[in-house]
Amino acid sequence: AGGDTPAQKPAAERSCSVADQSGYVFNMYALHNHTDDYAVANPKNDNVKLRLNICAALAKPCGDDKTAASCITKADGSEVSGGSANRTVRYFDGTLRLEYLNGAACSSGGARKGKTIIEFTCDRTTHISSPAITSSEDACEFIVSWPTSLACPEQSVPCRVDYGGSLYDLSPLHLAKGYWDAIVPANSDYRFMINVCGAVDDFKLPNASNCANGHTSVCQVGKPAHEGSTGVYSAGSSQSSPIALKDGLLELRLSNGDQCYHHHQRVRSTIIQFECDPLHTGAPEFQTESDCEYRFLWRTRYAC
Repeated sequence: AGGDTPAQKPAAERSCSVADQSGYVFNMYALHNHTDDYAVANPKNDNVKLRLNICAALAKPCGDDKTAASCITKADGSEVSGGSANRTVRYFDGTLRLEYLNGAACSSGGARKGKTIIEFTCDRTTHISSPAITSSEDACEFIVSWPTSLACPEQSVPCRVDYGGSLYDLSPLHLAKGYWDAIVPANSDYRFMINVCGAVDDFKLPNASNCANGHTSVCQVGKPAHEGSTGVYSAGSSQSSPIALKDGLLELRLSNGDQCYHHHQRVRSTIIQFECDPLHTGAPEFQTESDCEYRFLWRTRYAC
C-alpha cells in the first residue's frame, strides 16, 4: 500500500467522489449500502472480523458507536470502532483512498486509535466485489483492498461494429452535449436520459452528481426509491460492453450503475436494442424492467 505522503497534489475533491487531473470523476458512493454492511475478508486472522460501509456510518451500529463506518469484532465477540465515517475520497498518483480515523483506543495502549484505510483498485469485471484485508496491525489498524470498476480510469468506447462485412455505425446517435430523453409510459415513475457511446452531459437537475460523473450513459430520474435517497441514479456506464449482434438486432449493454435498492447485491443496468428503420433517427423507447435491468428499443436508420 502507498504511504501517507502523496506523490502529487490531490485533485479537487467532492463528497465521496474525486476527479483526476483530466477531470474524470470517480464516484464511490454507488458502493454505499443503506441496509447492510460489508463483511471484509480477513485471510490472515479469523479471530478478528471487520465490517464496513462506504462514505457513511454503518447500517448496523458498532456497539454503542453510531458514527463508525468500520467495526472490529474481536475474538470474544465485543465490537469496537475501526474508524469514523468520512466522505472524502482522495486520489494520489493513480490510487483512490478512503480513510476512516479516530476509532476506539487500541488495546496495545498509547495514543493509537482504530483506523481503516480502503484502497480501491480497478477491476472492470466487477462493480460491487468483495473487500479484503491486505494488512493489519494489533487488530486495530487495517488496510483494505477493494477491486471495483468504479476505480477504473476512462477508456474510449467503440461505436462501430462490423458483422459479416456489414458496418454498423451508431456514432451519429452520440451527443457531445446533452442526452436523449427516452420515451416512457405516461404513468411511469421514472424518466431516463440516455447517451450512446459516451456519457450523458449538460445536467440542469438537482442532486444529479450520481449521473454527472463523466461515465454514466443512462441516468434514471424519478421518485425517491428509498428514504433519504436523491431520486437520481446511474442505470448504466459508458465503460461497459461494446456493441453486439443478437437475434438480428444490434444490442448495447450498459452495466455498473448504482445499487439496486430491492436487490442489494445487484446494480442497475440497461440493455438497448437497435432495430432498422430506414426513414427515422428515432429515440429510445422503454420496454420492460426486471430486477433493476432496464430494456429499451431504438428504431433508427443507423441500425440498417
